[in-house]
Amino acid sequence: MQLRAILFDADGVIQRTPQNWLADLAARLELDAAEAEDLLSDLFDAERPTLVGTGDFRSALASVLDRWDRSRLLEAALTSWHEIEVDHEMLAVVDRARCCSSTTASATSMRPRNWDCAPSCTLRGRSSPDYPTTERQEPVSTSATRAAERPALLEYAESVLGPVDFVGDRSWDHAEAHVIEVTDARGVGWMVKHCFRSRVFERETDALRDWAPAIGAGRAPELRASDRETQTFITRRLPGTAGVAATPDAFRQAGALTRRLHDSGPVTPVPDLAASVAEQMESWLARMPGVADPADVDYARGRLRDFAKLPPTFEVRCHNDNQPRNWLVTDDGTVALIDFGRAKINVWLRDVERMYFAEWRDHPELQEAFLRGYGRELSDADIEWLRCMGIGGSIGGRLWAREHHAPAFEQHHVDMLDRIRAGER
Repeated sequence: MQLRAILFDADGVIQRTPQNWLADLAARLELDAAEAEDLLSDLFDAERPTLVGTGDFRSALASVLDRWDRSRLLEAALTSWHEIEVDHEMLAVVDRARCCSSTTASATSMRPRNWDCAPSCTLRGRSSPDYPTTERQEPVSTSATRAAERPALLEYAESVLGPVDFVGDRSWDHAEAHVIEVTDARGVGWMVKHCFRSRVFERETDALRDWAPAIGAGRAPELRASDRETQTFITRRLPGTAGVAATPDAFRQAGALTRRLHDSGPVTPVPDLAASVAEQMESWLARMPGVADPADVDYARGRLRDFAKLPPTFEVRCHNDNQPRNWLVTDDGTVALIDFGRAKINVWLRDVERMYFAEWRDHPELQEAFLRGYGRELSDADIEWLRCMGIGGSIGGRLWAREHHAPAFEQHHVDMLDRIRAGER
């Protein structure tokens, strides 16, 4: 019999509640153990509509807490429902199955309201260090799962390059891919990347094949081989170190390379950017009600309506994650762009947005250098569009932070909205 797919239950198999979860919940709700069990019994009845997609868990929990005179503790109670322990040994089993080309999927008997895709999601899907999409989030890659997958990546590398030596794991935490560095028999370095999402694989390989050559030889990765079935590809290892660009010259070079990418394809007007940002923000709010303070949500909705009056901007071929961590800088100061996993047609300002609200905020000389290399100054309308995207992104960033237990990242986006409201960055 041929094994076509393996279905892994989520709760109790891939993840479970911490050992002292009930005691911690009781402490948060100022209850004894018996009272906490009675409250849970009430909640199990109240939450049934949410299990089939016809209710909202937050509302169900709020109604139960109100009956128990614990309404003020809603956020504390919700914290308990975000606490899970991932079984990393089981994730390693999942990755071994996936490396053997088995279809793997996670399953749940519950159907979230805003999940209109199939009721099971492939475990190739991993969360990303970016503002979240409307897709469901999946377990992140760990050192254990990457170690289990490494032999399959090395086998693929040797099928393309011949004998190779493993140099190191180059994966990001919370990344959408497993990346290793190898050298071939001649000592040439190569990067082998397995994408957990088919969309990321397709975006990156398409961009490397069709867009990156316009950036210039040695200034973007060169695609050597790709395999759609395993969502794995190989690129030549470029010299340099990522995440160290901090000089005006490095930013000037990055601006020039970004402009080459933007000029490599058609330029299309975007007449309704504010509506798109507002729609995406609402999808994030629906995915996790209460992720932002109501006053922040009201301000964001009002300002996004105002931005609809701005003149249209335009979209181009975007790197879409353009920032120093995705630039290589060599010892002689030469800059290259890497990591095209989020590349797509998008508003050109997406390739300056992150830096505008981060590095450039305290270092205007870096903004001036990048834009000089790019060959364009920011107009008043451009700055307003950046504020528009920043307002929407401040909500999405909080959602990503909550889902990945990253309080500092959440606070960054709270502060960002406060600065925008105050007329700053």
